[in-house]
Order: sequence, then structure tokens, then C-alpha cells
Amino acid sequence: MVIAVAVMAVGCAGLVGSTLPRSAQDDCERSGGVWRPALSYCEVQSGSSPI
Repeated sequence: MVIAVAVMAVGCAGLVGSTLPRSAQDDCERSGGVWRPALSYCEVQSGSSPI
């Protein structure tokens, strides 16, 4: 039992330090936008759709 807990703790320890901070560009692209680096601007299509 103690060995199983120790193995799980070691496996999770590597995940803590591997998280990288997200940039505005990452957030923009994840939301479906297009990042414009010259303006540091996220361009997003409007939500309207022709019916």
C-alpha cells in the first residue's frame, strides 16, 4: 500500500513543474481567433450567421 502511494506521488510530481503559462496568442487561437502580432490583437469573427 505504501509503495503504491509513493509511486503515484512520484508520477504526479513531474506534472507540477511542466505547466507552462499561456500567452494571449495561445488563448486567442484556442478560442478560434486569429492572432495579429503586429497589433498584438486577437481578431475574432462575429457570431452572426445568415439564415
